[in-house]
Amino acid sequence: AWPLSKLMAGAIEISVRELGPVDWLVPVPLHRRRQRQRGFNQALVLAQLGGTGSGGRLNPDLLRRTRWTGQQAKLESEAARRDNTSGAFTATCGPRLGEGRRIGLVDDLITGGMTCEAAAEALRGRGWEVCWVVALGMAAARAMDSAGSAGDSDSRVDTDPAEI
Repeated sequence: AWPLSKLMAGAIEISVRELGPVDWLVPVPLHRRRQRQRGFNQALVLAQLGGTGSGGRLNPDLLRRTRWTGQQAKLESEAARRDNTSGAFTATCGPRLGEGRRIGLVDDLITGGMTCEAAAEALRGRGWEVCWVVALGMAAARAMDSAGSAGDSDSRVDTDPAEI
């Protein structure tokens, strides 16, 4: 985690510089069953180790995964990924009067962006402003299929991560 946290710190630093500081760093949560299987939440570890210089305070309890979802990377289509994460998150509270409402969302890997979109939607629904998302990696587009067309139409490789 330590070498990867340096990469995360760099990504957070760039996000703060280019998109503005945030009040809170919020890691994308795992479902409690998956966290029990793994023994840790990799997004939380990366936010803890890499987010120390961001100026934002870590708040791992602000967002909860309310239902079990399959792994996004194993799903073939954008529609399947969107259905998989739809309604999977809830924000535990809204911003308090006088406290900042700007959030930086932290994840380990973005496959198609649907997990981060669902998490951001839950936060925005409670009054939070999701300013940026950082992740260590993004899944690349699949190789061309035999017909010569792109095999994965929901790849976000050409998309500015700030748009997610």
